[in-house]
Amino acid sequence: MKMEKILLALLSVLLVSGMFALTACGGGGGGTDDKDPGTKDDPGITDDTDDKDDKDDVEEEIATFKVTFETNGGGSLDVLIVEEGSLLTLNNTIVPEPEEGKYFAGWYKDAECSDDQLWDFANDRFTADITLYAKWGDINGVTESKKSIYKISGSYLDEYNGSDNVIAIPKQVTIIYQFALKYVFYVKYIILPEGVTTIRSEAFYQCRDLVSIYIPDSVGDLGTDAFNGCKNLISVKLPKQLKMISGHAFDNCSSLTSVTMPDSEEFYKISASAFSSCISLTSIKIPDSVTQIGSNAFWGCSNLSEVYLPASPPDLINNSDQIDAANNAFYKNAEGRTFYVPAGSLADYQDSESWVNYIGSFVELSE
Repeated sequence: MKMEKILLALLSVLLVSGMFALTACGGGGGGTDDKDPGTKDDPGITDDTDDKDDKDDVEEEIATFKVTFETNGGGSLDVLIVEEGSLLTLNNTIVPEPEEGKYFAGWYKDAECSDDQLWDFANDRFTADITLYAKWGDINGVTESKKSIYKISGSYLDEYNGSDNVIAIPKQVTIIYQFALKYVFYVKYIILPEGVTTIRSEAFYQCRDLVSIYIPDSVGDLGTDAFNGCKNLISVKLPKQLKMISGHAFDNCSSLTSVTMPDSEEFYKISASAFSSCISLTSIKIPDSVTQIGSNAFWGCSNLSEVYLPASPPDLINNSDQIDAANNAFYKNAEGRTFYVPAGSLADYQDSESWVNYIGSFVELSE
């Protein structure tokens, strides 16, 4: 009996202690706030869940920089705003139009246009505000290079054996023969004489340091792979006598930003892979005279966003019926690439079997 009383007494003590503990943890009584401590209404408890969510919703801002162009007589160009780490991809309006007798020799990172400060379109990226300076060359001021550094057969240039950065091909040359300057890495500027009619296949293949070349209007034949792999070639003005751009002629010219097509009725074709992988090309204007565009002509031009087409739809030669097929002329261009057609031409493009896959990408220009 005595033992039972002792047990009951202990049980009572435990019950009272438990109730006190529950009251203290529950926040009840004693004038305490009886709001749920598990909620964010309690000022004594910090819940940063919402703050964390808000931070996740805020995207990290990308720094931007200002690019100013000093054209040194080439006209006025607008300032560009670019993202940090981006490449410079320029369209036709950014490459200044040279004065008569001048050739554009590239953009440089210093006012003196030092050889080691040439802007590399394929690799240079923005890390701060910058001014780029245009360099010009005088076509008439370049003396004809010594004939001893050439192998010339009659009017054929067979081989170049010099080490100059700027060369003027001798005036007796009318044909730049196959492989004539293939793998010549150190030449930056080349001037072809008036009277040259033919540039054979691979004539300037992988002249990787070539920045600019003057091609006279007398040239009517441009061979396959003629400038393939000229990674520093910035711009090219094609001659008026040219009838077609052969296959792979400017393939993998990764710094090429400006192409001026011939303004003549004889120019009719852009062959397969002519401008494949020209990743700096953002805009191209195809003349009204062009009636054929080969497969992969602009394949892999990943920044090409504007294509100005002729009044009559050219035939897309050997192009796949599937818009995302690898052999399409405009496969892997910039997202949202737009085809601009002259006023009154939209219906012709929409009805063309060659262009049926691009119907949603056309914009008709006003007169």
